[in-house]
Amino acid sequence: MKRALVIIPSITDQPDPFSRLDKKTRQLEPAAVLAVDADAASVAAFGTDPLSPATRSPAARAGREVGRARSAEVAAFWPS
Repeated sequence: MKRALVIIPSITDQPDPFSRLDKKTRQLEPAAVLAVDADAASVAAFGTDPLSPATRSPAARAGREVGRARSAEVAAFWPS
């Protein structure tokens, strides 16, 4: 089975800043797709300029927390 893991730097149910994400993930079918969204703490850490060097470290720490929180789900989706 083909699988795709999609990392999304926005909160679920918010406007899609990439505008075509749903369409692109549907194009991956019949592959199974798991999307990992940012949480509120991550989005807050991005600030208003996610490319700013000042937000890099806080955003990375927040992203690692999301990864830890979702690690069991990802492991189940993508067995070794």
